[in-house]
Amino acid sequence: MTQTSRAAIESFLKLKRIAVVGASRKERTYSRMVCKALTERGYEVVPVHPEAAEVGGMEAFPSVAAIAPAVDGVLVLTRKESYAAVAEDCRKAGVGQVWYRFAAPAGGAAVENECPLMWMDHPDFIHSLHKGLRQLVGTLPK
Repeated sequence: MTQTSRAAIESFLKLKRIAVVGASRKERTYSRMVCKALTERGYEVVPVHPEAAEVGGMEAFPSVAAIAPAVDGVLVLTRKESYAAVAEDCRKAGVGQVWYRFAAPAGGAAVENECPLMWMDHPDFIHSLHKGLRQLVGTLPK
Protein backbone atom coordinates (compact mmCIF):
# COMPACT_ATOMS: atom_id res chain seq x y z
CA MET A 1 0.00 0.00 0.00
CA THR A 2 1.26 3.45 -0.90
CA GLN A 3 0.65 6.57 1.12
CA THR A 4 -1.66 8.98 -0.69
CA SER A 5 -0.29 12.51 -0.91
CA ARG A 6 -2.24 15.71 -0.68
CA ALA A 7 -0.85 16.60 -4.13
CA ALA A 8 -2.40 13.42 -5.58
CA ILE A 9 -5.77 14.30 -4.04
CA GLU A 10 -5.63 17.86 -5.37
CA SER A 11 -4.55 16.63 -8.82
CA PHE A 12 -7.46 14.19 -8.99
CA LEU A 13 -9.96 16.84 -7.91
CA LYS A 14 -8.81 19.10 -10.77
CA LEU A 15 -10.18 16.56 -13.27
CA LYS A 16 -13.46 17.50 -14.91
CA ARG A 17 -15.00 14.23 -16.23
CA ILE A 18 -15.02 11.49 -13.61
CA ALA A 19 -16.48 7.98 -13.79
CA VAL A 20 -17.96 6.64 -10.57
CA VAL A 21 -17.62 2.86 -10.54
CA GLY A 22 -20.15 1.39 -8.16
CA ALA A 23 -22.75 4.11 -8.61
CA SER A 24 -25.92 2.64 -7.14
CA ARG A 25 -29.42 2.65 -8.57
CA LYS A 26 -30.64 3.24 -5.00
CA GLU A 27 -30.93 6.91 -4.19
CA ARG A 28 -29.96 6.92 -0.51
CA THR A 29 -26.49 5.40 -0.77
CA TYR A 30 -22.95 6.62 -0.25
CA SER A 31 -22.16 6.32 -3.97
CA ARG A 32 -25.14 8.47 -4.91
CA MET A 33 -24.12 11.04 -2.27
CA VAL A 34 -20.72 11.21 -3.95
CA CYS A 35 -22.26 11.51 -7.45
CA LYS A 36 -24.51 14.33 -6.24
CA ALA A 37 -21.67 16.17 -4.48
CA LEU A 38 -19.47 15.94 -7.58
CA THR A 39 -22.27 17.16 -9.85
CA GLU A 40 -23.07 20.07 -7.52
CA ARG A 41 -19.43 21.14 -7.72
CA GLY A 42 -19.39 21.21 -11.51
CA TYR A 43 -17.90 17.83 -12.34
CA GLU A 44 -19.24 15.78 -15.23
CA VAL A 45 -20.13 12.49 -13.55
CA VAL A 46 -20.34 9.26 -15.53
CA PRO A 47 -21.87 6.40 -13.53
CA VAL A 48 -20.57 2.87 -14.10
CA HIS A 49 -22.97 0.06 -13.29
CA PRO A 50 -22.88 -3.35 -15.01
CA GLU A 51 -26.68 -3.67 -15.18
CA ALA A 52 -28.10 -0.13 -15.35
CA ALA A 53 -28.58 2.09 -18.40
CA GLU A 54 -29.01 5.11 -16.13
CA VAL A 55 -28.25 6.07 -12.57
CA GLY A 56 -29.75 9.15 -10.99
CA GLY A 57 -30.88 10.50 -14.35
CA MET A 58 -27.41 10.15 -15.87
CA GLU A 59 -26.47 7.71 -18.62
CA ALA A 60 -24.59 4.78 -17.09
CA PHE A 61 -22.05 2.48 -18.71
CA PRO A 62 -21.33 -1.18 -17.93
CA SER A 63 -17.57 -0.60 -17.63
CA VAL A 64 -14.95 2.15 -17.76
CA ALA A 65 -13.72 0.83 -21.11
CA ALA A 66 -17.25 1.25 -22.57
CA ILE A 67 -17.42 4.98 -21.79
CA ALA A 68 -17.27 7.30 -24.79
CA PRO A 69 -15.90 9.85 -24.83
CA ALA A 70 -13.32 8.75 -22.27
CA VAL A 71 -13.18 10.08 -18.73
CA ASP A 72 -10.30 11.93 -17.07
CA GLY A 73 -10.38 9.82 -13.92
CA VAL A 74 -12.19 7.04 -12.11
CA LEU A 75 -13.53 7.01 -8.57
CA VAL A 76 -13.98 3.43 -7.34
CA LEU A 77 -16.73 2.91 -4.77
CA THR A 78 -17.26 -0.83 -5.13
CA ARG A 79 -16.45 -3.57 -2.64
CA LYS A 80 -12.73 -4.21 -2.30
CA GLU A 81 -13.20 -7.67 -3.85
CA SER A 82 -13.95 -5.93 -7.17
CA TYR A 83 -10.86 -3.72 -7.17
CA ALA A 84 -8.61 -5.97 -9.26
CA ALA A 85 -11.21 -6.23 -12.04
CA VAL A 86 -11.81 -2.47 -11.93
CA ALA A 87 -8.06 -1.82 -12.10
CA GLU A 88 -7.84 -3.99 -15.22
CA ASP A 89 -10.84 -2.17 -16.74
CA CYS A 90 -9.16 1.20 -16.09
CA ARG A 91 -5.92 -0.07 -17.61
CA LYS A 92 -7.79 -1.21 -20.76
CA ALA A 93 -9.50 2.18 -20.98
CA GLY A 94 -6.19 4.02 -20.58
CA VAL A 95 -7.26 5.84 -17.42
CA GLY A 96 -4.36 6.39 -15.07
CA GLN A 97 -6.01 8.65 -12.50
CA VAL A 98 -7.87 6.26 -10.19
CA TRP A 99 -9.18 6.97 -6.66
CA TYR A 100 -10.01 3.90 -4.57
CA ARG A 101 -12.16 4.47 -1.51
CA PHE A 102 -10.15 1.80 0.33
CA ALA A 103 -6.69 0.28 -0.15
CA ALA A 104 -5.91 -0.09 -3.85
CA PRO A 105 -4.72 -3.28 -5.51
CA ALA A 106 -1.02 -3.60 -6.29
CA GLY A 107 -0.07 -1.53 -9.28
CA GLY A 108 -0.87 1.86 -7.93
CA ALA A 109 -3.57 4.41 -7.65
CA ALA A 110 -3.66 8.15 -7.67
CA VAL A 111 -5.53 8.12 -4.34
CA GLU A 112 -6.51 5.39 -1.91
CA ASN A 113 -8.02 5.09 1.57
CA GLU A 114 -9.59 8.54 1.43
CA CYS A 115 -13.22 9.65 1.41
CA PRO A 116 -13.76 12.00 -1.55
CA LEU A 117 -16.54 13.85 0.31
CA MET A 118 -13.99 15.01 2.86
CA TRP A 119 -11.70 16.55 0.24
CA MET A 120 -14.12 18.37 -2.07
CA ASP A 121 -14.64 22.11 -1.78
CA HIS A 122 -17.21 23.02 0.87
CA PRO A 123 -17.71 19.62 2.52
CA ASP A 124 -20.79 19.06 4.67
CA PHE A 125 -20.55 19.30 8.46
CA ILE A 126 -19.80 15.61 9.10
CA HIS A 127 -17.00 15.46 6.51
CA SER A 128 -15.53 18.77 7.70
CA LEU A 129 -15.54 17.41 11.24
CA HIS A 130 -13.93 14.15 10.12
CA LYS A 131 -11.19 16.03 8.28
CA GLY A 132 -10.62 18.32 11.26
CA LEU A 133 -10.32 15.39 13.66
CA ARG A 134 -7.86 13.66 11.34
CA GLN A 135 -5.84 16.86 11.17
CA LEU A 136 -5.76 17.04 14.98
CA VAL A 137 -4.46 13.48 15.30
CA GLY A 138 -2.05 13.86 12.37
CA THR A 139 -3.50 11.29 9.98
CA LEU A 140 -4.16 13.55 6.98
CA PRO A 141 -1.98 13.03 3.91
CA LYS A 142 0.91 15.45 3.59
